[in-house]
Amino acid sequence: MIRSLLGEPDEKEDVSRGMYRCQRHLYLQERVERAQESGAWKVSCEAREARLARPVRRMEAFNRKYATWRAAVPDACHACHSLNRYAKHGTCSESNKNEIYGLKNKFVELLYTQGYSTSCWIHTLVLPPKKCRACGGWGDGGACERCDGTGNYLPEKRLKFYCFKISVGKGYTWHQPDNLVTFPVQTTVEPADWSGVERDKPLDMPRSQLAAAKDLVRWVIDQAKQPETEVHFHETIPPIPETVEQMGLF
Repeated sequence: MIRSLLGEPDEKEDVSRGMYRCQRHLYLQERVERAQESGAWKVSCEAREARLARPVRRMEAFNRKYATWRAAVPDACHACHSLNRYAKHGTCSESNKNEIYGLKNKFVELLYTQGYSTSCWIHTLVLPPKKCRACGGWGDGGACERCDGTGNYLPEKRLKFYCFKISVGKGYTWHQPDNLVTFPVQTTVEPADWSGVERDKPLDMPRSQLAAAKDLVRWVIDQAKQPETEVHFHETIPPIPETVEQMGLF
């Protein structure tokens, strides 16, 4: 919007703060005020307000569609499945990836503590040592200061993941780094090694629906924090006619 409505700045100012360097663009106030009176600015503001209102409308739609958060769990699992795949795509931004994994962490904890996990085990991922670039991994007979002559800049590393099998009519398997699993877990299967190799997989929903998918998972997590109300079913039993006993039904 700045480029399209204001164009080139009236002045440029270099800013220096320690190691930080940038250039500040300055615009005359009257130019900014004229731009804010244009039709393009008003259209942009209306579009922004509509974007901000979408999550609120989605939450209201979820309240109407699902009687309880448990009724939404299958759809939320499907949403989390696609979000988890998208987080591994190169087009997913770092901030979006952090948001998705944050929701996944809370959602997996909810599913496990509420009994949706059918099995759990530990996967161990072994990362090989990284060769020293300074000596090419040779160690230079102990003379390389970067690797202390070992030839390896970083030693072998073993990472531990909890693997959760979730069943909600359809099965899902999700890995969680052990440092993110802060709730009590009882493993049901023997530990196993894991290659950790994952490739980009196709999404089960259009990318235009990913924002709604995040809102659904967030809605389930928030609703599960609320106290659950008991549902009582009242059945009206009609009086037994006098002829029933005579008919030999009792």
